[in-house]
Amino acid sequence: MRTSALKRFGSYFLDSIIFSIFQIPFVGLFYGQVGNFMEMSMDYERGLISADVFWGEYFRFIMFTFAFTLVAGLVIMTLYYCVLPLFWKGRTVGRHIAGVYLRNQDGSKLSFMKLVVREIVFKMFWWTFTFGIGAFVDFIMVWLRDDKLTIRDIITKTEIIEYEGESITDAHEEY
Repeated sequence: MRTSALKRFGSYFLDSIIFSIFQIPFVGLFYGQVGNFMEMSMDYERGLISADVFWGEYFRFIMFTFAFTLVAGLVIMTLYYCVLPLFWKGRTVGRHIAGVYLRNQDGSKLSFMKLVVREIVFKMFWWTFTFGIGAFVDFIMVWLRDDKLTIRDIITKTEIIEYEGESITDAHEEY
């Protein structure tokens, strides 16, 4: 049975918390760059370095921040939302706790590229670039539609299903 909007977005909320925890080591690496830039700012304020040097370092710092955040975030996001479900029957930790999993509508095995399109392009970028309106549209679609599908489900032909006794199902598949 396809799951409700509350379970579906509850699992996303849990995944967001877990995803944030995985980013903590990267914040530690980034913190050193912030400290270096703050020292340079103080040197500029004291007149120890020129404006040209300061602004050059400022733009280097901004580019580093953008690149670091983008690369680290995409790597962690790809591992968590695309690789983990490939090896854990369509589940992430949040989906597992909420009792739901992702699968293809035809029951075939999930592919990495389908997960990238669904989880990174349509979930993260769509939700981010629409300033959350995409997430709201997805929630309304799951809440109001009888088939409980979002735009990304329709395009990628996937669905979120409630987890019902997999251990019993797996045990009886052998017979």
